Amino acid sequence: MDAAGNGSVNAANGALRFYRKTDGTVGIYSRSEANDTSDYKLEALFPFGKGEVCIDVFTFAAGGVKYRDVKSQRKNNVTYTNSLPRPILVIASYDSPATRTLAYVDGIRVAQTSHGSPSATGAWGGFVSFIVPAGSKYVVNSNGDKIELLDWVEL
Repeated sequence: MDAAGNGSVNAANGALRFYRKTDGTVGIYSRSEANDTSDYKLEALFPFGKGEVCIDVFTFAAGGVKYRDVKSQRKNNVTYTNSLPRPILVIASYDSPATRTLAYVDGIRVAQTSHGSPSATGAWGGFVSFIVPAGSKYVVNSNGDKIELLDWVEL
């Protein structure tokens, strides 16, 4: 945003335009698609007065949802389905005796970690993060037999 509070963000799934009204209210317009050249369709107004504006774009796009700790519900090499009506962000960290860990969405590799050095347990640690569209299937697969999930959160 510029000093007047105006600016824009272009994203793969749409576009946002930020502006500041003369009364200090911050507004956000959006388009339904990135290549849409029509007028902005949605508007949200935030009465921040003349203060600064800071917006986490992914959280805004995700509708203000919070991180969910789903570690107890997730395992290596098991396919899950995003049954939510919106995309989710997956972040999984682990220790593994494997040399790499991969993430797939609908059968397409979207993330890969090659491990660089062993952790205190003698395993190789790392993380993958990726976005899963609504209705898509996703899996984290380590090429070792044993993987210890340290964290698995979804937004």
